[in-house]
Amino acid sequence: MPVKPMYLKITKAFLLIFFGVLNLSLHAQLTKSTIKQLNINSSSKDSVNESTLSGCINNWLYLNGTKSSVTIGDLDITGNEVTIEALFNRTIPYTTPNEIYAGDIVSKHLDPKDVNYLLRPNTAEITTTDGYFRTPDICDIDLNKTYHVALVYNGKKLKFYRNGFLMSETPCTGNMITNDWPTTFGTTAYPPNNLPVDFTGFINEVRIWNKARSQNQIKQYANSSLPNPTTQNG
Repeated sequence: MPVKPMYLKITKAFLLIFFGVLNLSLHAQLTKSTIKQLNINSSSKDSVNESTLSGCINNWLYLNGTKSSVTIGDLDITGNEVTIEALFNRTIPYTTPNEIYAGDIVSKHLDPKDVNYLLRPNTAEITTTDGYFRTPDICDIDLNKTYHVALVYNGKKLKFYRNGFLMSETPCTGNMITNDWPTTFGTTAYPPNNLPVDFTGFINEVRIWNKARSQNQIKQYANSSLPNPTTQNG
């Protein structure tokens, strides 16, 4: 059966999703945004093969591809600062030889014209009033290995971190473009998209901030849960 939400709380901090086998906690704050619904696709599984997760704790959301996903409603980030974080472990190879097809971990987009934010295993992407921006290609991920990744935009640069290390960045300016797509974990926010961008594997500790987090802040809790999430700044 799908994972069930234990509680939903609106605060003045950020959005945190923790996926547990029978435990999902959600904290959200983004001034003008509200979480209208939380939908877990019926093909998403709450079971975890612990031996598959190298260095992982238990209680992860498993996505088996084929549009398996979680949506949390229309959660726009406005202005010129954002941080998106997640832990993930991809379990099968992607067949198309292009890094973008490693799968959408966190998506709020249809195409490059309207990317409010998009975090993938190898790249970070946003669209602003000054255009579409994507971090440069980097070394590919290994299968069955757990990674922490982060997208950070600070009004000057778009950065992509993996395991706390700055892997790539690109100059980036402007205010972020918003859209009406639901924030989605595991595939593109626009469900009819036929591109092979479905993520297959495990996702946990999704964090959406309306502030640009520093590298030290990202490193501090890259591989552990945040203490007292609702008291965090931003």
